[in-house]
Amino acid sequence: MKTISIKTYTEWSRIAVFTLLASSLLVLRIKLTHDFYLLFLVWNLILAFIPYVISSYLRHENYNNRWSKISFVGLFMIWLLFLPNAPYIITDLIHISNSSGSWRVFDALLIVSFAVLGTYLGILSIYDMSRSISKLFKYRWKKLLHKLPYVFVMLSAFGIYLGRELRYNSWDIIKNPLLLWNDCMDLIMAPQDHLEAWLFMLSMSLFLSTSYYVYTSYKK
Repeated sequence: MKTISIKTYTEWSRIAVFTLLASSLLVLRIKLTHDFYLLFLVWNLILAFIPYVISSYLRHENYNNRWSKISFVGLFMIWLLFLPNAPYIITDLIHISNSSGSWRVFDALLIVSFAVLGTYLGILSIYDMSRSISKLFKYRWKKLLHKLPYVFVMLSAFGIYLGRELRYNSWDIIKNPLLLWNDCMDLIMAPQDHLEAWLFMLSMSLFLSTSYYVYTSYKK
């Protein structure tokens, strides 16, 4: 129990440092420029925390009864729905084009700090969820479960594309399910008509997969 507490404290302390850095840069920019344009990064970061909070909760649960397993499935679906929001902040780098002069580098560092934090939260969340699923299945199908994180990475890349390029958000699965389904099927069934989309998703998958691999290698 003591080991778990130390690991949790270390993890949260790193997240706190990242959050403090990103928040400080944003506050400084608003203070000096009186421009609230980049304040949307705070909302994006809040969305990035949702999958991490869910996976952190599930990793400490015991799945020894039917109700706990049912609740796991429900929380897992919510987690999967919000997971792309964590690394999505990487794509906010496009907003650097709205900066000018000496603020361009500052804004780049500001957005990168949020993007690094969001990506870190996403990787931690995928790692925790994969371990929770392994615990739920009592380490059966170990070879298959070993590849599960990379499936989550690819689904995240797909979700990021839907959010950045097609402007969907996590709750559009409830608000506009038919339209969302049609666009997803169009991407999957006619990839030759969406080469740029697949380049986006493949490059994002490669970046996130590499980041996840480096993180897990370091953790081992």
